[in-house]
Amino acid sequence: MPPRVFIIGSGSCQWANDLIECDPGFFPCGNSTECVAQQFQCDDIAHCQNAADESGCAIADGWLAHFDYVHPVSVGETKALNECALAQYPDGCVCSKLTQLDCSEFNLNEVPPNLPENITRLYLKSNNIVNIGSELLANYSSLVYLNLMGNRIHEIAENSFRNLRNLKRLFLSENNISRIQTGAFNGLSGLHWLFLNDNKMRTLEPGIFLGLEGLYWLDMRNNEIRDLQEGEALKDLKSLVWLDFEGNDIRSINARSFAGNTSLTVLILRNNSIESIERDAFTSLGTLVELDLSHNQISHLPEGIFDGLHTLEILRLRNNPLFSLPVDVFRGMKKLVDLDLAEIIIGNINVDMFQGLTRLEKVAFDKFEYCRYAPHVRTCTPRSDGISSFENLLKNVVLRVFVWTIGIITSVGNLGVLVSRAFMKAENKVHTVVVINLCTADFLMGIYLLIIGTHDVKYRDNYNQHALEWTNGITCKVSGLLAMISSEVSVLTLMFISLERYFIIVYPYSFQRIKTRRAIMVLAFIWFFGTLLAVVPIIPVDYFGNFYGSNGVCFPLHLHEPRMRGWEYSVVVFLGINSTAFVAIALSYTGMFLSIRKTRRAAAQCGMKGDMAYAKRFFFVILTDSLCWLPIAVLKVMSLCNFIISETLYGWIIVFVLPINSALNPILYTLSTTSFAMWFMRQLKRGKFKTSGCYIGSNVDMSELRGRIEESGAFTSYTNMPKRASFFLPTRKHHVSSKVEAIPAVSSSVPSRSATTTAMTNNIRPLHTINEGEIVDNNSQSQGNHQLRRTPIVRLCDLME
Repeated sequence: MPPRVFIIGSGSCQWANDLIECDPGFFPCGNSTECVAQQFQCDDIAHCQNAADESGCAIADGWLAHFDYVHPVSVGETKALNECALAQYPDGCVCSKLTQLDCSEFNLNEVPPNLPENITRLYLKSNNIVNIGSELLANYSSLVYLNLMGNRIHEIAENSFRNLRNLKRLFLSENNISRIQTGAFNGLSGLHWLFLNDNKMRTLEPGIFLGLEGLYWLDMRNNEIRDLQEGEALKDLKSLVWLDFEGNDIRSINARSFAGNTSLTVLILRNNSIESIERDAFTSLGTLVELDLSHNQISHLPEGIFDGLHTLEILRLRNNPLFSLPVDVFRGMKKLVDLDLAEIIIGNINVDMFQGLTRLEKVAFDKFEYCRYAPHVRTCTPRSDGISSFENLLKNVVLRVFVWTIGIITSVGNLGVLVSRAFMKAENKVHTVVVINLCTADFLMGIYLLIIGTHDVKYRDNYNQHALEWTNGITCKVSGLLAMISSEVSVLTLMFISLERYFIIVYPYSFQRIKTRRAIMVLAFIWFFGTLLAVVPIIPVDYFGNFYGSNGVCFPLHLHEPRMRGWEYSVVVFLGINSTAFVAIALSYTGMFLSIRKTRRAAAQCGMKGDMAYAKRFFFVILTDSLCWLPIAVLKVMSLCNFIISETLYGWIIVFVLPINSALNPILYTLSTTSFAMWFMRQLKRGKFKTSGCYIGSNVDMSELRGRIEESGAFTSYTNMPKRASFFLPTRKHHVSSKVEAIPAVSSSVPSRSATTTAMTNNIRPLHTINEGEIVDNNSQSQGNHQLRRTPIVRLCDLME
């Protein structure tokens, strides 16, 4: 592939820059007084009246024509195109332009003999020529152009072209040349172009370029050269202007490699294996305009490596294993126009690196976030990271709408639960404390979303000018801190709720309900641990870098850069801790459902309808956790396995997926519960707040003890029995004890008080009142020697409150 020359519109735009002053982030429209913002430069839409914002944006592939324009070479072409002035030539060859002969793809084994001496251009491409020598070309002294591309030449002997004193361009590309003898180009003092690309040369022996004093373009692309031999071979090319070594195997560049080529303006070293470059490697190249070091193995650039390159306009360092750059690496490059730093991680990037590049018009980075360090540059790529763009913190309009929608829902929902819980004096104090803590954590997520939405509005249409201030500022760090605390405290609290319920339901005799004091201690530890996880990355150590400021939304999922600074910490948090918590929650609710299903199936009047009620509730609990953490875990693993993840996905994860638990937890753990429904209906009925809860004392009017069947139809009963005996499994045979009180099972499907009374009468279950958690079946008693049949009691409030 031929080298591509970036055609810089340095005429109009730069001249205008010297005359017209625009605000920071704006650039003049050519020589007019109009200014256009950075984000509208080179976006394929003309915003300037003279369309100057779209000039100088393309890559030109007509590189030969451009070079010939800069360094014109006369080859004596005539005006006649189809006329031929050659007396004789082989049949099948095409003669044109009087003295031009094309014998390409003619299956020739040697240079045709006895051609007219006045021939000036000879094309012998894609033949089977193996040998060339001075005797074969001795009579063609008028040649100015010789093309031998695509033959089978493997060696160039000494003095092979000594009689071609007028030759200007010589093409020996795409052969099998592995050796050039010393003095092979003797006599070609007027040669300007020499193309030796796509051959098999491994070394450049001293003296092979002797006689090429006038050469200014040498193309050595795609050979196998490993060592430049201290520049011994190149020192004979005093007039060399363009040198291309792309696609070789060069390992190092030292101070003598190009010491003799002081006229170089273009040096291409792309796609080699360069690992080290000495500090003074380019010191002698004071006229260099373009330097391409991209696609190498350079891991370190010495201080002052580019000192002295005051005329350099194009510098390409793309795709090198660099993790930092010297702070003053671009010092003195006053004329630099095009800078390519793509596919490079610049860990120490700062504004000072680019501040002195006053003429820089185009810069390419690996990350969109780097563009914030060069706000004065006309065109910066990439133009977005999928979340933010040059114009807005949130690129997508839908994201802008939903960050407010979900933020408000999350904040208001959790705040409402906190207020209502303050008035709901439920007897299950532990559950209330846990839910209050959960809502507090989820409330922080709503605050985080509102902070992001507020700053999106604040920086609307001009984000890149404030991006550095925002991502490095305290507000971004605090918002990320809030989101991380909310995320971790919420998931750990949900795990605590799930495990506590699991042990109470599945092991009612061996596990005692946790006391309020101990619950508070556990929750305090959860808050401490969650806060610690969030605060640690703020510690000013190199390992974390700008952990929260790596993107505009200040949340460190690191999906697109899975191995950036602090990536191991991110993996531990989002894959280790959160995935473990999710698995624990899912297994706990699955175990609870199986235990309840087994117990209810043993009862006479409990069937599939009740089972489905619990299954639905548990399914939605697990589903919301899955929707939140499963996509994040999967995407995190995919990114670590180097799968390409869409840039736009990050924003949707932050706005939609991450807050889903925080938005739905108030519904799952409070608003959809029986106790809240009863409390809320009471307030509507009475018009004032009263003490209420899942358990109702015996002094309450029985007309108010109307159990609410969940929307799914779950059986629910409320009794005036002791606290933990709130839901008993019915038995078929009974013996009435004097100590037994009637236990009404009231269905919300009963429309009237009389119907309720009837239902209560029909559902009396006489039982011996014994230790909590035990039910006596009178059939199991024998002649005064009572044998207790112990049955686990499923406490509905443990599930539904």
